[in-house]
Amino acid sequence: MENDLKLPLILKQTMVRANAMIVVKAIGLVGKVFMTRLVGAEGMGLYQLAYSFYSLILMIISGGLPTALGMFTAKHTARGWRLFKVFAIFLILTGLACSILTFWLSKPIANLLGYPQLDFVIRCLSPAILAVPLLSLLRGYLQGLERYTAIALSEIIEQTARIGTLMLLVPLFIQSGIEFAVGGAVLGTFTGALLAFAVLTAFFMYNRPSVALSPPHQVEQIYL
Repeated sequence: MENDLKLPLILKQTMVRANAMIVVKAIGLVGKVFMTRLVGAEGMGLYQLAYSFYSLILMIISGGLPTALGMFTAKHTARGWRLFKVFAIFLILTGLACSILTFWLSKPIANLLGYPQLDFVIRCLSPAILAVPLLSLLRGYLQGLERYTAIALSEIIEQTARIGTLMLLVPLFIQSGIEFAVGGAVLGTFTGALLAFAVLTAFFMYNRPSVALSPPHQVEQIYL
């Protein structure tokens, strides 16, 4: 009987995440087409190279912490909140240090990557090095609590803000050069993460008693 009652919830959560992923991919495709038309192959090459560096830094900073937190929280709901705070402090310290160093060392990093014009792009990416790991950690915690609707909505909000920033800043910066346009595009990574983090934080603060203390399967209501 328990499995019969649980199955619809699992299917519902799966559908929510799948639909959210489709929306996110569709928004991303719109942004990619828009940007390609403005900056061309050269600009997209700079964009992808900067993101390769950025992804490497994120992997070094956070690694598998969000996944580990989610698995731990699923098994130990009340203790998951304490572990989240420990991981959050660690990510704030390391993310802030890496963000500042990336900003200050943007020119040597750009030269190391073989494209000095990436200097401005890397500086625009540096704030995201602090914000994105914290967002991923919060999502990992909420995933352990099985709050998939909140996570899915935050992903759509993040992508919408990211592409919205891209579509706003790229046309403004393109007159100053392709590297400035690409810098404006990657700045959307920070604005998207910041807005999504704010939404999830508001969700968590509003629902903190039930989210932090209730077992994952106990509360089925959708908060967002």
